Amino acid sequence: MDQVVVWLVFRGQLGWRVMTKIFGRADMVVWGVIFMPMLLLRPVTVLGVALADTSTLALPAWIAIVLGLALCVPSLFAMYSVARYFGIPRALGGDHFREHYRRMPLVTGGGYRYTGNAMYGHIFLGLGAIALLTGSQGALAAAFFQHTYIWVHYVRPKTRHGFALWRRLVAMRWGHRL
Repeated sequence: MDQVVVWLVFRGQLGWRVMTKIFGRADMVVWGVIFMPMLLLRPVTVLGVALADTSTLALPAWIAIVLGLALCVPSLFAMYSVARYFGIPRALGGDHFREHYRRMPLVTGGGYRYTGNAMYGHIFLGLGAIALLTGSQGALAAAFFQHTYIWVHYVRPKTRHGFALWRRLVAMRWGHRL
């Protein structure tokens, strides 16, 4: 559900400044109040499934633990990188709300040195870590679904048809040529 809300809000904001028209300068604060609980529910959901489905993963426990701990490393490093180099307001989608975020240079510090988007690519590996550390097949499926759905939100707008829509919305709103 949260990715549908993100999609609707971000597309509405990019094309028509819906949140800004409704909430004025408080638009990002309102968005943070809406989005942060949904973001925090992702690991809570995976953990809930894991606790209801512990030790069902068809993998030796020691391998699952090693893999789970290994996934924690890029996930925690990406969290640090987002907070340190990218900033929470920008991570909440600040570029959808404020021009100065759109003009900021590409972040290349921390985890962004190794990947184009540490936030989408690596933070959510922590969901898989929860599943592996609890040995839960159901939680691994839930983590995989969430990570895949997040990637669809991130990657799909950049595909040929998705990018064309994004270009039209940006051109309509801000008069940019891409």
